[in-house]
Amino acid sequence: MTDNVNHPAHYESNGPFECIELAQHFNFCIGNAIKYVWRHMDKGNPFEDLSKALWYVSWELDYTNDPVIQQPYPLSNDKLYVLANTDFAHMRKFWDALIIRSLPNMRAAIEHRAEALTADGKPERFQPGVKPLRHGHVRAHRQGEKLFALRKHSNTPAIVGEAMRQRGFDWDNGTILRIEQGERRIHLDEAIALLETYGYTQANMFTALDYILERTA
Repeated sequence: MTDNVNHPAHYESNGPFECIELAQHFNFCIGNAIKYVWRHMDKGNPFEDLSKALWYVSWELDYTNDPVIQQPYPLSNDKLYVLANTDFAHMRKFWDALIIRSLPNMRAAIEHRAEALTADGKPERFQPGVKPLRHGHVRAHRQGEKLFALRKHSNTPAIVGEAMRQRGFDWDNGTILRIEQGERRIHLDEAIALLETYGYTQANMFTALDYILERTA
């Protein structure tokens, strides 16, 4: 009988140990990122889980302004080496990044995995009836139109550009205009940061990401 309280299958299945045995050694944000990466192929919506993982990593980077994970609890790298050496959840680069405690590398690994899942519009695994993701094929002008619709009632391009620079992105005041005019595509971590500048929180972030990145075909 499945025990979804004490031993959820999506945190145990296929893994060499339970997810919590690793996540408990890190703070809230990193622990959650590990959780969502761990389960992203087992809950039927890998893109959403990867988006959540990226949100937590980006939050940690923004909050601490430190590229190195500050780990509150001692942990040897033995478990991480096991995950990296077996390419667990197809996330070797993520586990490698955790080994060296690098937040930027963690973020890059999550984005790389999301791109790999959607490169040909055919995710590796979905529940029946869930349509393929199209993140890798969304046209720039479609993203721009949707971002403009979200922004126009809240902030000017100059304000958004400054907010993005404060979040570590090399944007000038015209970047948002180039995106909205379809001259530049937007990456997943940029979309998350933009939505935060527009006042979105974790509670409504992922619906907006689906809207911008056209999750359904």
